[in-house]
Amino acid sequence: MKRILLQIIIALLFFQSFGQNILCLDDPPSNNFIAKSPWPIMHRNTFSQASTCLRAPEVFDELTVRYCPTPFNRSATWLYFTERYSNGQRAILGSSSTHVFKAVDDALGLRVIQSLRIDFNVLDFSFNHLLLRNKTWISYDYDDNNNVNKVFKYSDQDTTDIYSPIVLLNTLTLPNTVLGKAALFNVTQDGWIAFNTTGGTFGVIKPDFSEVITLNLPLENGEISYHNNFAVDEDNSIYIVTTKKMIKLKWNNPNITIEWTAPYDFVGNGPTSLLAKGSGTTPTLIGWGAGNDKLVVVADGHSPNNMVAFWRDNIVPSDWNGIAGQDIRVAGIRNLTGFQNLNNGFQSIENSICANGYEMAVAQYNGFTYSCNNAKGVVKCKWDTVLNSLDLVWNNANLNFNNALTYSRDSNLVYGNGKEADCNYYFYGLDWNTGNVVIRKLLGSTEDYNDQGCNISINDNNSLVEPTATGFIQIKYDNPLGIESPSVTNQEFSIFPNPVQNILNIQDTNKYKNIEISLFNNLGQKILHKKLNKDKKQIDLSHILDGIYSIKIEGINELNTPINSFQKIIKTSQ
Repeated sequence: MKRILLQIIIALLFFQSFGQNILCLDDPPSNNFIAKSPWPIMHRNTFSQASTCLRAPEVFDELTVRYCPTPFNRSATWLYFTERYSNGQRAILGSSSTHVFKAVDDALGLRVIQSLRIDFNVLDFSFNHLLLRNKTWISYDYDDNNNVNKVFKYSDQDTTDIYSPIVLLNTLTLPNTVLGKAALFNVTQDGWIAFNTTGGTFGVIKPDFSEVITLNLPLENGEISYHNNFAVDEDNSIYIVTTKKMIKLKWNNPNITIEWTAPYDFVGNGPTSLLAKGSGTTPTLIGWGAGNDKLVVVADGHSPNNMVAFWRDNIVPSDWNGIAGQDIRVAGIRNLTGFQNLNNGFQSIENSICANGYEMAVAQYNGFTYSCNNAKGVVKCKWDTVLNSLDLVWNNANLNFNNALTYSRDSNLVYGNGKEADCNYYFYGLDWNTGNVVIRKLLGSTEDYNDQGCNISINDNNSLVEPTATGFIQIKYDNPLGIESPSVTNQEFSIFPNPVQNILNIQDTNKYKNIEISLFNNLGQKILHKKLNKDKKQIDLSHILDGIYSIKIEGINELNTPINSFQKIIKTSQ
């Protein structure tokens, strides 16, 4: 109840100030030119953190999954929510290899209501797009017939009507001095549209499309700078990772300048195939404001991988001597043992780092189409602002998230999608503090549920969306009786199988004593309580009706300290 009251107070304060949506108090400095939306841009903000203060699915929630096909199937890796329309709703905005599209969730269901074809080459896939203020959208395409880059500006024919057709407002052809294809976009703090190309050109476009300013990056022969998107901080500094270095640019209208470059071999002994190009991750920015450590964090392509942090502004410790063998700007390197290089050519870590404060999580990647026996691993690290070190917090080596992670501060869970040995796809929520699974939702076995490396976008209406190989899915979550999910701390127990038909096994690595089990239904009512034999930790659930339950496991450790854990289980007769 206290949390609900606090959310209402915050919502009212921000509604008075900003009018349309709840902004997060602990977000990085906001960009006033991106849409006022819960998820308006790749990785949610220009810092590329993929985290939010908005509530997301929790332990006692009932989850409903719906699938929506999109034009020419596969969505781009990012779906955004528009600003509100006159009916109070937000649309879901996305792009495919051929179209931009708008979807709604209304009385007629979840569906694409408008689309506009922009590309007639089905093999040319748009990686991302932008959602700006006042229902203005930016996308792009490479015109293969004329060998030119085109940038498009769209809107609604009627910006008050969610069902209004999509219209093309303007088209910009980039100058032929731009090398390669424009493929990656972000927004500067003064509203210019920033882009990076496959040929090593970085540029900015004036919002009215009247001016383009470019800079060719200082690249060596064979150096690649476009495999990832780039981040923009509150000072209009831009961070680009290549196969050989981290680059900091500065945009100060009308000039783009190079602030520093920090050499680092992102390829190392890792794969060098067609799709493996050094770091697989977009730079993630952590820390802002006077007196705080400011870092840019990525993963490398080594075998095994490392998480690597660079000082992005001033090097904070006055006596910093650096890391042996590395550039002075390399602040920390943390080995991520256990992540496996792939045979399909991708990096082990292809999806970007999710961050909250000075804590960061990243997952093993398995490619677009992967087996039922996939590589596993989800890791969380933390930057120690006192010791100036990048430390490992936890490593869940038994689970695969095949997507760019998303974190909810309100729910304190990090979310992802992966395939298990039964060849089904599952949606997961992991406790941010421990890395243990507290939500496990069966999705299905078809490519309709295959997250191929996308981002889960959290809305402000108790739903989230996630692109898949053929369209996208929406997960709605509802707790109609307002049962507050328990704190999931000290989760020292594992349970299996889950879903369970009859016998549930409980395993504890630290050999707790006096273990007791309590089972709660979705009304929060205790329907079972049992003390377990210390040598045979099992519980018979054959008499329990099918459904979703929460299980509380209590025990006493060797120091006689009580330990308890809440987890979610699925009881099924099939």
